[in-house]
Amino acid sequence: KDIKRIFGANLQKIRKSRSLKQEVVAADLGLSTNSLSKIENGITWPHARLITEIMKYFELPAFIFFIDRDNDFEAYKISVIENITNSAEIDYDKIRALYQIDVSRKRTK
Repeated sequence: KDIKRIFGANLQKIRKSRSLKQEVVAADLGLSTNSLSKIENGITWPHARLITEIMKYFELPAFIFFIDRDNDFEAYKISVIENITNSAEIDYDKIRALYQIDVSRKRTK
């Protein structure tokens, strides 16, 4: 899969998961709605500064935007990380669960 499409799809999913309209996010980032749409659809690639601004806007680490969520395991893992990241308090049970998934997955390879 093309990294532009992965980035764009993740950006769109994150935006929608927070019930944010494309127009609002575009304006907040200093973009036209058309420009944000092209990024979300994998047509254009955002420059490095914009990627940094997007990370800060959503308060998420960069790697969240670059993982192919079509892989079920990765999607689950990322949803756990997002839940931990968005929590007011650290949920150590979620961290342990994520660690156990990674450990058991490595053993089966």
